Amino acid sequence: MRIATGIISLFLMFIVGLQSCAVSIGGALSGDTDTSSVGSIGIFVAFLYLLGGAFAFKLPRISVWIFIIAGILGFIAPSNAFKDMPIWGGVSIALAIMSYFGGKRKKIKVDNEKLAPGEYRIKPGGKEL
Repeated sequence: MRIATGIISLFLMFIVGLQSCAVSIGGALSGDTDTSSVGSIGIFVAFLYLLGGAFAFKLPRISVWIFIIAGILGFIAPSNAFKDMPIWGGVSIALAIMSYFGGKRKKIKVDNEKLAPGEYRIKPGGKEL
């Protein structure tokens, strides 16, 4: 689940980033400051998707918080100029949930591998685990 979360968020980072750049440039060319500011928030959300996707592989708890922050920014951005921003906020919350359960699954897997007292697992090469 962690790998899927990372790959999906890195892919969506490009889509959100390109769309936000287009909205920001369009707002700057038309002189609409609301549209330009929402585009800037979208670029920051795309950056948070990049960070969350990178942390999803090894530190899923950190990626959960990053995706939650991106989701909050997506929901509080004024959506009259950029209608897709709440959608990206919802996708970010979904990625946070996926990252949470991916990190939890890893912890359960490690806990199941604990050995009883006095048991030793020998690695190839003769070293104890």
